[in-house]
Amino acid sequence: MKSGRTLNSLRNIIFGVMNQFIIIILGFISRAFFLKYLDETYLGINSLFTEVLSVLSLADLGINTVMVYSFYKPLAESDIKKLTALLTFFKSIYRAIAIVVTILGILILPFLNYIIKLDEAIRLLNIYYIIFLSKTVLSYMFVYRASILNADQKGYILNYVTSCVNIVTTFLQITVLVYFKSYLLFLLLNVLSILANNCICAKKAEKIYPFIKSKEKLSLNEKAEIFLNIKSGFLYKLSSVLINSTDNILISAMLGTATVGYYSNYGLVINKLSTIINIIFSSMVSSIGNLMVTESREKKYQIFSIMQMLSFWGGGITCVCVFMMMDDLILLWIGEKYILNMGVLSACVVNFYLSIVLQPLWTYREATGLYQQTKNVMLCTAGLNIILSIFLGQFIGLSGIIFASALSRLFTYCWYEPLLLFKQYFHQCVSNYFFRHIYNIVIILIIIIIEHKITNKIICKTWIVFIGKSGLVLLMTFIFFMTAYFWRNDFKVVLCYIRDRLKCL
Repeated sequence: MKSGRTLNSLRNIIFGVMNQFIIIILGFISRAFFLKYLDETYLGINSLFTEVLSVLSLADLGINTVMVYSFYKPLAESDIKKLTALLTFFKSIYRAIAIVVTILGILILPFLNYIIKLDEAIRLLNIYYIIFLSKTVLSYMFVYRASILNADQKGYILNYVTSCVNIVTTFLQITVLVYFKSYLLFLLLNVLSILANNCICAKKAEKIYPFIKSKEKLSLNEKAEIFLNIKSGFLYKLSSVLINSTDNILISAMLGTATVGYYSNYGLVINKLSTIINIIFSSMVSSIGNLMVTESREKKYQIFSIMQMLSFWGGGITCVCVFMMMDDLILLWIGEKYILNMGVLSACVVNFYLSIVLQPLWTYREATGLYQQTKNVMLCTAGLNIILSIFLGQFIGLSGIIFASALSRLFTYCWYEPLLLFKQYFHQCVSNYFFRHIYNIVIILIIIIIEHKITNKIICKTWIVFIGKSGLVLLMTFIFFMTAYFWRNDFKVVLCYIRDRLKCL
């Protein structure tokens, strides 16, 4: 079971990272063609509608997290009857969700003018929004079937399908942009992509789990337990959306929709990099769920410590590279006019860093069901984020709205969740956890100062110079991190663990 769990996690990570690399490359190419053949205002609309519909996704009540969590135990015990009953139950819920999202989405239509600030009116704006809404509703089709693959440590299958669909879709979208310069056709291809991806993933799940087509019923007590988890999951989802999916709405309303487009270029780069690293941890959720059911407390803490060290390295190295190279990338990729000030870049990097180093905590939150106990703190985080975004946005501007997300996290669950996890599941003192975070931040700041002095005179006027400078920054960052960590026991434990796992494979 242990070697199988490791192999599945490794397979999920490899396929997940490959999928994200493909998405990143396709995203860069698509964005370049988008800005070449369409007005930049469409980019702002694209990002804004994406975020508006993310807020609408509140209607799913965070059920996906609860659903995957519910699958862990029956999968570990091969309880087919329980799995079938769960799938039947969640199928009916997701159908209701699709209806609710459709209704809520239509009700929002009259209020779009309050959040969209444009210098010139754009034709078919409502049609564009309806297409975005359709894409969101379609995303709920067969999702309950695909989720069992994630819960059973087979997420690599979903990633393979997604990669293939994205390659075809991007090629067709570029063709549409070049020959028709049509934003409408560009969006319609997105909808067809979602539909195709969901249908193919559902068929894959049916093939692996034939019992999916069967029907069983949960008992009233089992339904009541799930609804209790859904209640907690909803508050957790509400908080996550208000923290992560309100920036573009506030930026559009306070600073203009065009600003959303400029900021989205930074968001594209950082979100994709963040997703690659997050894949490593999200690929482990199902394995951690199995671990929490079958392993000792000492083993649970050991795996958490290893994940935390990996997050420090992954977060530290990528954040330094992003901070040092982002402006050069934007300059060569889409032009100097899209470069934002240092304050915005710093805010983006801080949020990026937190999204990585908190991944082990979030992974254990989902695997243990700890979200049930953190829902109120998450709500406080969400409320504080909106208040700080409005306040800092008025006085500092774009960077203030972005910084608000990081500050709201630091003031709330960044310290509260570790206390709960260490007390209830590890039964250890949490002080070492916080010390390791402080140590890593200090190392990053020192590295940035040193590397800035070394590389600030290297001007990237060509891609060859950019690649050379990027390689230099990456090499220096890696050496500095090795110097800062090679003597630490926690780093030696990680090396030993990785070596042992590779021998098992």
